[in-house]
Amino acid sequence: MVERGLTIREWKAVRNSDLSYGQNCVTALAPFAGFTPRIIGHLRSDWIEWRDEFVRIDVPSSAPCNEFKSSSNTGEPTVLKRRENPCPCCQNSELNRFENTFRGLGQHNPSEYTAILHRDIAEPAVNLLEMVFKTYDRPEISLTPNGVAKAAREVYEGVEVGVSNPNATTLLQTGPVIYCHFGLELDDIVELTPYSEKVCRRIIRSTPEVNLHNISTIGFLKKLNEIEPATTSEMSDKINRTPDNIGRRLNKLKERSRVIVKNGGYGPPAATWETTEKWKDPFCCEECGFESYSITGIKKHKQMH
Repeated sequence: MVERGLTIREWKAVRNSDLSYGQNCVTALAPFAGFTPRIIGHLRSDWIEWRDEFVRIDVPSSAPCNEFKSSSNTGEPTVLKRRENPCPCCQNSELNRFENTFRGLGQHNPSEYTAILHRDIAEPAVNLLEMVFKTYDRPEISLTPNGVAKAAREVYEGVEVGVSNPNATTLLQTGPVIYCHFGLELDDIVELTPYSEKVCRRIIRSTPEVNLHNISTIGFLKKLNEIEPATTSEMSDKINRTPDNIGRRLNKLKERSRVIVKNGGYGPPAATWETTEKWKDPFCCEECGFESYSITGIKKHKQMH
């Protein structure tokens, strides 16, 4: 059954709580990478390919169980202990080893699954992986799937969310919501999650505060950054908005030093727009320091003062 994911506010509230190592892993890797507790618990360094702009993770259909195990009540991993027996999930499988058993919900690659984590969007997941596999130089995440699933259930304690009985699947279904919030088109969201187009639509439509037809400020800037220098007509073709609408939005962003315009006078050639070095920076409230990646969001916040 497809249910809604967490809203961006709810997910950030979960991430900003005092997370254990397992909770840190599941709240970052489930939404951004589309990983189930079974995959997270068995994630290995030799599945990962590090690149400058993104991290690629190729999850096999089956693999040996972890060689090590660990547990931690803090956000960082503890010392590894060598595992004497396969974890309970592997012991219960037909092959007595890790099996990627994610099925249903119309995912387009159920057994062998590749996750692409773009560094500028999936930063929490990339930072976690770098901590585990580079800073600590671990060969595996070395958590049990049951432990990850338990961590996912416990992470909601003390955090108010509008989902009944939230669990790891709730975090999985938050992935399309986050990517939509960043302004990605539906076909891009499908490529970055284990869900089909139909399921992604259902998740996004059922989740409050997000809409496929509303492109956020950071999503708008990302589109410009991808094709710059760009005219308003070129941006109009890219995100299906009128050139006048694009021009008004660009001028507002120009006032906030997020974009610059070249040949801004009247007549040919047409003016072209580019992002500045500050385009990824959040907007900040001068009175209290509140940050938002949305012009509308920061305006609404300032109205509360």
